Amino acid sequence: MATGAEQIPVARCQDCGHYFAPPVYSCAACGSGRIIEAHLSGRGKLATYTIIRVPPLGFEGQAPYTVAIIELEEGLKVPARLDNDPVSNDLELFTPAHFVARRDGVYWFQIVTQR
Repeated sequence: MATGAEQIPVARCQDCGHYFAPPVYSCAACGSGRIIEAHLSGRGKLATYTIIRVPPLGFEGQAPYTVAIIELEEGLKVPARLDNDPVSNDLELFTPAHFVARRDGVYWFQIVTQR
């Protein structure tokens, strides 16, 4: 199980400091091409989500699954899959989440459960 200490890989503009996920080749904020790899804390909260019950081709074996938008502590919002979601409609918005891994270009997060 992940500890929440993992960092999320993103791109960062060296000129204006904006973060981007997925990585880009030029900054949408200032136009600079000076983009470097950066890492963010991987801690955030669930901003919104949807449950995919009728998947696109190639994802049939994964349905149902949850796709979420996670707002990271640093302010960047990233699309993600939830690793430990029971695929229910009762997830609470703004619940803490942490980055687990990036697999096949997809960010995977776990919802932090209160025990």
